[in-house]
Amino acid sequence: MIWIINGKTLASNSSINYRLYKKAYSFHFIIPEYSSIIEGYHMDEFKEYLFETDFFQNLKDDPDLKNFSEDNGCWFEFDYYNKKDFHSIERNFYYTVREILNELYGYYDSEEIRKNFDSHFHLNHKDLYQIIVFKKKHWRKFIDECKFPVFIHLLDGLDDSLLYWYQKNKIITLKSFLNKYIKYS
Repeated sequence: MIWIINGKTLASNSSINYRLYKKAYSFHFIIPEYSSIIEGYHMDEFKEYLFETDFFQNLKDDPDLKNFSEDNGCWFEFDYYNKKDFHSIERNFYYTVREILNELYGYYDSEEIRKNFDSHFHLNHKDLYQIIVFKKKHWRKFIDECKFPVFIHLLDGLDDSLLYWYQKNKIITLKSFLNKYIKYS
């Protein structure tokens, strides 16, 4: 069971502000902090070599790069304005990792490298919506108590082609909602 609420009647004084990010194309990869199978492995030493490779420099110098971020020293994310050949990037990533491990530690087992060096490539073809502010005014208390998903349509500040998914604090397209939930009706 789901609830679809008309924002013009049940949430008439509530409003939402959001930011639209058009079609983000991104991938990220992770390098391990330690390795039980590669004797003498040090993440910082590995990272130093990685940063100097043509592979890494080409990723960072790409004129289409929108954003680069590093987290905890082992997680790297690249966001682009346009679609990239991520399969090629992934192949080059594993090739580069193998070459560095061979040079630094004499290690060459490609299958173990794939298992040990976690690489996630994520490509997003959808527009992304970030909620800035959701203001509840003259709010109906039963909405907060609903156990089932609550979607609000025609909410002030929200385009007619979008729905606000209350429990997840997320904006989705009406089309994606219909495609997902029409099969349950």
